[in-house]
Amino acid sequence: MSELKKKFIEYYSKLPIQKLGAEFIGKNEDTIIRWKKNDKRFADQVASAKSAWALENASLVKSKEWLLERIMKEHFAESVKVEHGFDKEIEEAFDRQAAKLPK
Repeated sequence: MSELKKKFIEYYSKLPIQKLGAEFIGKNEDTIIRWKKNDKRFADQVASAKSAWALENASLVKSKEWLLERIMKEHFAESVKVEHGFDKEIEEAFDRQAAKLPK
């Protein structure tokens, strides 16, 4: 594994935000996406780092749902949004604001 990939994994294990990790190593996020696509071992390490981070930090936040929705959104965002009805509330707020705009 390249030194840049190792450096990315090290950063990502402390703060699992792919874009920031990419910037930290001087690459763009597309590079990380390509690496994950072409290097299964790297992709597995990224996933493992994210899961370990969530496990370590889950007890530090008041709302575990908040943590799961934001950090592991691919698994939890839809169910949390639907459960709390945020989609409908946001849509209604946008509609109210749009109605106030001049035509």
